[in-house]
Order: sequence, then structure tokens, then C-alpha cells
Amino acid sequence: MGKRMVKKSRGLWLWGCIIVCFALLFGKHISRAKESEQIASYLERMENILSWERTSLQLGKEDDLFLYEFLEEAGETDTDWYAFSIGRSGYQSDYGAYLAVLEDILTTEYNKNPNFTERKVTDLQRLTLTVGALGGDVHSFGKEQIDLLGHASYLLTRMQLEEQGFNAVIWALITMNAFDTQVPKTAKVDTTWLLERILKQQNTDGSFSLDKGNEGDVDVTAMAIQAMAPFYKQSKNASGRKTYKKIENSVDQALHWLSEVQLSDGGFESWDTENVESSCQVLLALCSLNRNAATEKDFTKNGNTLMDAIFSYQNADGGFSHEKGSESSDGMAGQQVYEALAAFVRLEEGKRTLFDLREESAGKDENPYQLENIPSIFKDGEHVKVHYTVTKEEIKQIEELPETVTSEEYTKVLVMLEHLERAENRKAYKKYEKKLLEKQKKIQKIKEKISLANELMMKYFYPVSKEKIKEHKKEWKQVKQIYQELGAYDQKQIIAYETIEKKKSVSGSPIWYIGLCAGGIFLLGIMVVTVKKFNTNVENKN
Repeated sequence: MGKRMVKKSRGLWLWGCIIVCFALLFGKHISRAKESEQIASYLERMENILSWERTSLQLGKEDDLFLYEFLEEAGETDTDWYAFSIGRSGYQSDYGAYLAVLEDILTTEYNKNPNFTERKVTDLQRLTLTVGALGGDVHSFGKEQIDLLGHASYLLTRMQLEEQGFNAVIWALITMNAFDTQVPKTAKVDTTWLLERILKQQNTDGSFSLDKGNEGDVDVTAMAIQAMAPFYKQSKNASGRKTYKKIENSVDQALHWLSEVQLSDGGFESWDTENVESSCQVLLALCSLNRNAATEKDFTKNGNTLMDAIFSYQNADGGFSHEKGSESSDGMAGQQVYEALAAFVRLEEGKRTLFDLREESAGKDENPYQLENIPSIFKDGEHVKVHYTVTKEEIKQIEELPETVTSEEYTKVLVMLEHLERAENRKAYKKYEKKLLEKQKKIQKIKEKISLANELMMKYFYPVSKEKIKEHKKEWKQVKQIYQELGAYDQKQIIAYETIEKKKSVSGSPIWYIGLCAGGIFLLGIMVVTVKKFNTNVENKN
């Protein structure tokens, strides 16, 4: 009996071991399978957003998003953030084309104003992050080898940042820490100053706002967390250093405030309006701290997670609305959701955070949806070939370019040139490259004329009035001359072009025409007088 019990207990122990091993072995696979399904569902939502964007640009479902219609808006806020997010998700697109357009924009501006003093600081910060996310060299960008990172952060003065506002301080820190860089010792703006400046801005309730003391704002608080996140994570190993402890306390208080103001449906509001963008900023903040918004208890209200709230804004067309209940999809809303989901997918895959643009550490899982698997097309400011071959269709497009180009062909010419410059079969199409370079020069001159006309319009005439035209006759004559030199499409690129057209029809009339009109009126007057005299004579006779 005793032996049977021993054998039975051994058998149960053996089966127990088998069950445990089975659970450990296959449980991991089941867990990973669920994670893979979850990631796949997020990627599908991201693809739906891009499909909506293609539709809004009247592109085909299979078209590369980075086509001319999209590239024409390169350098603008929403478009750049889209491009940044696409780069960080690793979604394959024509990154080189986008970088070519940004290079042209920034090079033109740099040659006129090397310090970019007419640019908003936050514009430069966004452009720097976008260039980096698409594989460009932020330390030496383009043929002019522009130090974009420096102009966006450590080459600035504290006054320049303060003039732009607290937002610029936040993004200076995010941008500076996005790349491997050694900040010069002479820099007026460094990590320490930026951190101290952010800490000073915090309200007593843990929130942040653009103006200290004002009611806390969800978006600003979330962005402040994103800026401090790298240092918050370091604080755990900082051996009680005061600065890191301050950062840890600051982030914890900000998180507590965000949790307190989270709505019952899991979402957030800003300026008394519940909106998807605010929820996305909170998701970005949590991802920057390696926290999973889908499981965070502090960010689940009535069983509703932050992810639930964000997905409730998606419409049937794949896009996202700004406000809940609206069936109208919004470009900015879609862009911010795509960005937030890109951050979440990177977190799930164990990748670096969204704004950590350093190379991935060795040994991490690879995924086709990841930038690091796409070779950089820039190195030390120069193009590197990426197995590109010019197609017959592209050659046909070059041949079909109009002889007299306008600024409408600007993006198309830039992209075609970029493709030729990095093509393996470049030598076979030298004559086409020459043709494109000639057209690029012509377009550049047109754009310079438009730019000058707009500068004059804004400085002297806008909004246009007779008094201003009379006061600045010389400048008005210059604007009119530029206007007359341009084609119909380019004329419409000038501010208040309709007014110039109207004024031209009067003040621009040639002398002979005015003389002819005056002579005609004079003759008409004589005829009227003669007829009246004739009628009077007839009446007198009768």
C-alpha cells in the first residue's frame, strides 16, 4: 500500500512537472500570439489612417503616400509630423523625396538667413525631428551641411526660447535628447538649464500650462512629461542625486494630476472640449515612460482605458475625428493618432521610445515596420545610393514637363532630380538630369520673385488700400512688375493677387489707351451738344 502511494505521488509529481513545463512553454507562445494580434490590430488602424489620407489627397489605395500631392505640403506642421510618425513606424515610403523637398526649403532659407531668425523655434525643432526620423543627417543636412540640431536647440539663446514660449523649451529638450550629440560647453542652452526651466513651470497641483499659474493643460502637461521622461528613467539608478529626485517627483505629480482629470470614458479634454489629440498626448507621455496605457490601472476609468477612448474617435472611412460624435475625419486628429500608435507599437516591440532616435541596441527583435531596417539615404550630408532604378514612367514624366515651367512643377522636379541622383542607372539619363537642373533654376527664380512680392505686400500694403498704394508708389510699381512677369498660376501665389489685378486694369493701362478713352469721351460730348443744338433749331422753325 505504501509503495503504491509513493508511485502514485511520483506519478502526480511527474504530471505536474509536465503541465508546468507545458504552461511555461506554450503559455509564452499564447501570450506572444495575443501580443502579435494586438500589434497587428494597431498596425491595421494605422494603415486605415494612411488610406484615409490617400483618399483625401485623391491618391489610389496602393499609391505611395509620399507623392507630389503630399510632398507639396512638406515643411508644414501637420505634414511634417505625419512624415516623422511614418518614419518612426518604419512604414516604407519614399523618404528620400520628402528629404529632398525639406533640403531645398531649408537650403534656400539658410542662404538668405543662416541663423533662421525668421523661423519659429518650434518649426526648426519639428523639422529636425522629421529629418532624423526619415534617415537624414541632422548635424550636417544637405549640401550646405546645416547643423539643424544646433539651430533647434543648443545654438539658441535662452531669450530666443523664452520669446517663443514654454512650448519651445519643452521641444528643445526633446530634440536635443533625440540624438547622440555632444553639446558644446559654450552653449547657453543645455540639458541642465532646460530641465530646471521646465521644473520651475510646474503648478502646485502637478500640472503644467504655457503660462505658469494658469489652469493646468492636459497637452502641455503630457509634453512636459515626454521631455523629462529620459531623466525620470535614469533617476531610478541615480543614487539619490537631488536633480534626478526633483525630476522623479515632478513626473509623478504630473502623472497623478493627469489621472485625476481623466474622464469617465477614459479620454481627456483641453479647453473644455473632449478631443482625441489630448488623449494621444497622454498616450505618448505614458509610452515615453515605458508604461502600457492598455493595462495601466491609474489610467483606466470605469473599465475604460485610454486606448478605448482613442479608438472611439475612429470613423467608418478609417480616419479620426477631432471631437467625439463627429463623423467628419480630421487630418490633424489622424496624424496625432498615427503618431501615438507608432509610439505604442514601438513600446510593445521593445524598441526605443518614439523620440529616442538613436540606433537600436543589438539583439532586439526585428520587425519590417521599423525605421532601423531601412538604410539611411544620407551620410555626412551626401546622398547614398539605395538600390534605386529610374523607371520609363519617370522618364516619360520628365519629357512631358512643360517648356515654360511654373512653381506648380516645383515638387515634381525636385523629386525627379532626387531619384536620378541616387539611381544606379544614373549615367544613362544624364541629359534628363541636365534638363531637370535647368528647370529647377527657372523655378527657383520664379519662387524668389513670388517671395519678394509677398514680402513687399505684407510690409507695405496688406490689407490693401488706396492710401497705402499712394504712399508707397515705388514699392507698388515693383509688385506690379513682378506680377506681370509671372504666369497665371504663379500670379495667384502672391498675397491679395485679385487686388493687384484690379489695380492693374486701371493704373496699369498704357497712356495711349487712356488718351484714346479720353478722346472718345470728348468727341461723344461734342456730338451730344451738336444734336441738342440741332433739335433746338428744328423746334424754333416749327
